[in-house]
Amino acid sequence: MGSLGFSSWTLHMASIIIFGTPWGFAFREWKAASGRVRAAVWSGIGILVLATIVIGYGNSLA
Repeated sequence: MGSLGFSSWTLHMASIIIFGTPWGFAFREWKAASGRVRAAVWSGIGILVLATIVIGYGNSLA
């Protein structure tokens, strides 16, 4: 990651959440959650994906 090596931890943690949450939905861990909660979770996943793209782009500029 060059001089921005600290961002690798951020990307690692975001990847765990981005891939782990759909896994939880697939195995019905979220079946008792309301639609509003599910929407909030998917919104959070979308924000994490966007943040990962921004961090990756920032690293490419470095």
